[in-house]
Amino acid sequence: MVPSVVATACTRCGRCIDVCPNQVFAFGLKCRRADTSREKECAL
Repeated sequence: MVPSVVATACTRCGRCIDVCPNQVFAFGLKCRRADTSREKECAL
């Protein structure tokens, strides 16, 4: 199971791919927008 903190971060479409790629991709598909550009913001 993933910590609630990580789950929350993944709840946002294309939030942080580094946090959880699987969750982000899943949510990205649900939101119909795989925003990989956001991952750069999280890289900082």
